[in-house]
Amino acid sequence: MTLRVGLINFRNATPYSISRPSFEATIETGSPSELAQSMREGRLDACLLPTAALDSIRNWIPLGAYGIAANGHVLSVLLFAKSSLETILRDERPVFITPLSTTTRALFGALCRARYGMSPRLCLDRDCADAAVLIGDEALDYSLPEYRWPIVTDLSQWWFEITSLPFVFARWIARHDLAEEALHQIISWLEATLLAAETEDGRRQLREVGRSAGWSEALTDLYFKRLRFRLERDDLQGLASFQQMLRQQEYQQIANSSR
Repeated sequence: MTLRVGLINFRNATPYSISRPSFEATIETGSPSELAQSMREGRLDACLLPTAALDSIRNWIPLGAYGIAANGHVLSVLLFAKSSLETILRDERPVFITPLSTTTRALFGALCRARYGMSPRLCLDRDCADAAVLIGDEALDYSLPEYRWPIVTDLSQWWFEITSLPFVFARWIARHDLAEEALHQIISWLEATLLAAETEDGRRQLREVGRSAGWSEALTDLYFKRLRFRLERDDLQGLASFQQMLRQQEYQQIANSSR
């Protein structure tokens, strides 16, 4: 049996691609929305899925405690603003948010409502926006002094300040009816590839990924050090808190629209 595995094509998922599976597998890489759709349609057996998409998938089980999390600053999920965010929200000024990540969009909206009781007015044109939420290379590039706007906020750190919990950006899941042997094979591979990423050769491969993005070796080492790939108890508590927040806000929006 060939197992079908989905892997987000973001650099923060690189440690999960250091080693190839030892079992028969096809690896589908793609954006978060593409992989979520593949999982919903039953075209994948297992997937590293963004946490905002978990509620849209039926009948899944966690693959051990593997994912991508950060306890505080993550360096590459940033809000840039020309003035205070409270003023921008109150005046309903446009905020650009990257279309690359559904979880970042959900996190930003949840944080705005939790702290200010207001939802952002989102736009698709960064040039006309008074604030921008960027991830990955774009966020790191925009952090350079010659580019950035005066106010910079790390969304993972903002989440930590509100909840005192880490933020989980993605989690490995599998079909609920996947055979025990297949589950064991995938979990064994996830642990093996993370161990490989911690070796000298694995760190060299991570630095090559950073170098291709124009990062310094020091920044690359710091970036991957800030991320956690084996989820701990507080990570899972942070994930549960985020999902509960999204569900409560979705329920409130439905209740308000029915009045």
